[in-house]
Amino acid sequence: MPVTFPLNDILTAQEQTMLRSLLEVRTAAELEAAVTRLSKAAMREFADMILNRYAVRATAEVNEIKLLHLVKHYFGGKIPSELEISTLFRIPERSATALMRNMSVRHAETLATAYKDTLQAIFDTKAANEDGAHHVTIVSGHLREWLGVECSRVAPTFGSIYKVRGTNDRYAIPIDTYNAICDHLGLRR
Repeated sequence: MPVTFPLNDILTAQEQTMLRSLLEVRTAAELEAAVTRLSKAAMREFADMILNRYAVRATAEVNEIKLLHLVKHYFGGKIPSELEISTLFRIPERSATALMRNMSVRHAETLATAYKDTLQAIFDTKAANEDGAHHVTIVSGHLREWLGVECSRVAPTFGSIYKVRGTNDRYAIPIDTYNAICDHLGLRR
């Protein structure tokens, strides 16, 4: 049973303009798609509350649950960057990092596929380099930390990930470390 409602019944023209800017969408169709994804996350949260699937919690925990639903429904099962979280929650990036870290600790099993899918998307855009490492772009500090921990756990005797000099978000992953991570997580090389 599809649920539909006109955007104009919920959001003013000014609010729609602000949302377009914050969500970085250009057209009415893109805005509608973004609001649909947000609505799915919100509906899941309210359904869980009404069905008593979780008790009243501290604000930080409520935000973790909201972020979990956003990862599933708004971000399409991918781990968002701190900037994306900061924009949606209207909090500083440092707070967004803490929110993401805390949520990922509490919901590690639920997010395992999201981490793998996000890492696969990053690895799919890798560039081989003559220094014996693959270069990847990682814009999320949290995801970079998570990958560092995985590398320490899975490939402790191999080379570690390091920042490519002169770049903002480019990192080099030694090929043996890259292969060990792919094998451990079941990712395509």
